Amino acid sequence: MNPGSAAGNLADWNRYSGPHQPTGQVFNMQLHGDARGMTKAMLKSPDGDSGVLMTFDTKGLPYMSLWKNESASLSVM
Repeated sequence: MNPGSAAGNLADWNRYSGPHQPTGQVFNMQLHGDARGMTKAMLKSPDGDSGVLMTFDTKGLPYMSLWKNESASLSVM
């Protein structure tokens, strides 16, 4: 999505290598759908005890964005 995301970091899009200075990366993914265009995406905790599953239509949402933030400090609202 931006030059910082594509600058040699595609191999590690799904790995945490931080903490780093706050330089967010955004990866747009085109997911495969079934015959009706439906697809699923899941985010789960490392221990597998909790997670969330999303089902959506790839015709209406053709891309999924993954925002990767490896900054040393995070603020939670």
